[in-house]
Amino acid sequence: MAAKKPQMPRYDAVFRGDEARVSLAKLLWKEVIAALEEVSALSRVNLARADRYVRAKVEFEALYPGGGRGGPGDARAERGRGVQFYLVGRREVE
Repeated sequence: MAAKKPQMPRYDAVFRGDEARVSLAKLLWKEVIAALEEVSALSRVNLARADRYVRAKVEFEALYPGGGRGGPGDARAERGRGVQFYLVGRREVE
């Protein structure tokens, strides 16, 4: 018996009224499911993880468009300062 194909969550209802988010969610879902199928890792737990990942990724892209494009260096350059982390804590540097 063939394995049942995973059912895509109803992203139309989740992101109601925002077609850009709906289409991005559907695209991401298909990519994630294809990757899971490729490594034979489809399970209920991984499907739930995939759904949470897709929703979070879509929300992040809506809130911070291009956030990952420039990388962290650009944001520090805008503020004119950086942050250094040490084993005992962190401190701001000029």
